[in-house]
Amino acid sequence: MESLSVQALSSFPAIMLEGSATVHDAITLIHKTGYRRIPIVIGPDVEGIVSAIHIVELLQRQGSDFDYGTLVGEIMEKHVLTLNSRDPLVEALKRVYYAPTGCVIVKNEQENEWGICCERDFIWADILWENIPSSIIEEDMGIGTLVSGDLFISPDFSLWQAADRLVSSGRRNVLIGDPLSQIPSSILTTVDIVKALEIHKDKILSNSEFIHTELKPFPFHAVSGLPIPQSTSSVRRWMGVRGFGAFPLLSRGRAVKMIDEHHLIRVLIDHYLS
Repeated sequence: MESLSVQALSSFPAIMLEGSATVHDAITLIHKTGYRRIPIVIGPDVEGIVSAIHIVELLQRQGSDFDYGTLVGEIMEKHVLTLNSRDPLVEALKRVYYAPTGCVIVKNEQENEWGICCERDFIWADILWENIPSSIIEEDMGIGTLVSGDLFISPDFSLWQAADRLVSSGRRNVLIGDPLSQIPSSILTTVDIVKALEIHKDKILSNSEFIHTELKPFPFHAVSGLPIPQSTSSVRRWMGVRGFGAFPLLSRGRAVKMIDEHHLIRVLIDHYLS
């Protein structure tokens, strides 16, 4: 990693929105691309980032009064971490780990364009993982979050209930299933909620209470999970192949630990910066 610059993992040019764009513009872009984070440019500079969680937080606050016309500048994260494309990749790793948005903005001075580097870029970069010994994740040791009822949502949820569970748990992903048995059937992400806001836009605008009615059908992501104990290398491969940002580790079919991208970034931090 020491010989690599941040440009090696950055996406150029970044797909961006103007500061005058609305939340609906951001919803449409996230639905179209699947990206969680959209840089916001005001004048010549990137002044903020709107992510799927910002839209979910807006839905949780506004409920039936959800306003697609809200300006992105009102909800964006304004504390933007910026690097030059020639800066060391290890510096980007530190900033991505500690950034509230999980990404850094990258400026290519030579091409005069903006790029972005996110958690997932590090996780999918095989070259960074080649020399890292794989460790074992167990229920009482290793990376991950112990699963409790607040990481579950019952299958009969509404859009607002889903937003409230994601916001209250402080996570970008929760499991769908019975909170008591903790047996997951699917996983729900912030991007899923944003896509639902686009798919059901006409219904929401014609009936504000639609946000509080049971959301069916919903494009659930079926989750098989992996049995615990499990190695970090297996977890990374599983997440990469399926494109999930998180998934559960299971004991007798019951979710006992949740692993997400931030946990895997911690493995890189411990190896390269310890």
